[in-house]
Amino acid sequence: MTGYLLTVLLSLCMVAAGSLTIKLKPDCASVGKNVTLSVSGINGNITSFTWYLGEPSASNQIINYAVSFTPPSAPGPKNFSDAIGLPNGSLLITNLKTEYSNTYTVQVQADTPGQASAELTVQSEDKCKTGLLTSLMELAVMLWEFFLRNGIYSSPVYTDN
Repeated sequence: MTGYLLTVLLSLCMVAAGSLTIKLKPDCASVGKNVTLSVSGINGNITSFTWYLGEPSASNQIINYAVSFTPPSAPGPKNFSDAIGLPNGSLLITNLKTEYSNTYTVQVQADTPGQASAELTVQSEDKCKTGLLTSLMELAVMLWEFFLRNGIYSSPVYTDN
């Protein structure tokens, strides 16, 4: 019975640790602007977190952040001046450059530890605007299909008066 209980507890811990996610804010990162790699799904209070450029290893650390230290953040070997660790576990990158395009990984130590990765692609402002227009057009088509499918919209009926 204890073997089953241990398996269930380990499985629950793995599910909880797997719920950590990173979302880029704004969705489209353009040259010269700022982006936040916003971390969500943290279970409990953060004690520390580390951001990496690519895979997590000591040589890839961008920033280490420990809540109990003063100052709380320390630069790693891959640190760059535009990277700022935020108290909520997120990473703010200011003054974006195309060379900042890469995979970013965060490891969070909290009540339940977790890890997540996200791909950052820095684009020209024109490409971001084009992407926004495309997204809006896709949204319009999805709404149109929703209205038609659910009978919310019907074709107008013309009558002779």
